[in-house]
Amino acid sequence: MAVEGVYKETEKGENVYFNLKNDEPYVLLELVDKNGNHMHNGNILYIHKTTGKIHSARSINRDIGFELDCCGSVTIN
Repeated sequence: MAVEGVYKETEKGENVYFNLKNDEPYVLLELVDKNGNHMHNGNILYIHKTTGKIHSARSINRDIGFELDCCGSVTIN
């Protein structure tokens, strides 16, 4: 897919890059490096193409600095 995004961490001054990937029957939001390569434990969430339901991935890379729950999933408020 041709969707990309950048999240700027204000404290560290580092950019985090996102990619949307077709992963039938889902669309996967994943973390990538500045060259577009998938990061280790970089899957963030899955969006089901038919139902629109969002499923959080587990064991996300803690080095990124997102707020994670006890399963390693991104907390969604």
